[in-house]
Amino acid sequence: AIEKTNGQVYKLPANRDSAEKAISITGSDLDADTLVTFIGGGGSEPLVLSNATAGAVGIITKNGSPWTGLAGAKIHLRVVKGDKTYLVETSRS
Repeated sequence: AIEKTNGQVYKLPANRDSAEKAISITGSDLDADTLVTFIGGGGSEPLVLSNATAGAVGIITKNGSPWTGLAGAKIHLRVVKGDKTYLVETSRS
């Protein structure tokens, strides 16, 4: 979950498990228009954030392109609230 108490920048761990690469967001209490940043942790099997509207918090990436959490890579998302909460990509580097 991404929560106010954890801030707005999330450093992901290095990942070495090919079976557990997908990032899923189980919930959020962040306000609308809050900017969130994920920083990749790398590893031999970096975590991946994919375009997915199912689940507790939907993810909308530019052009539906997945983001791979290579060491130091960043993705910036804006919280959009409606009937459901979405994280919408604003940029990546």
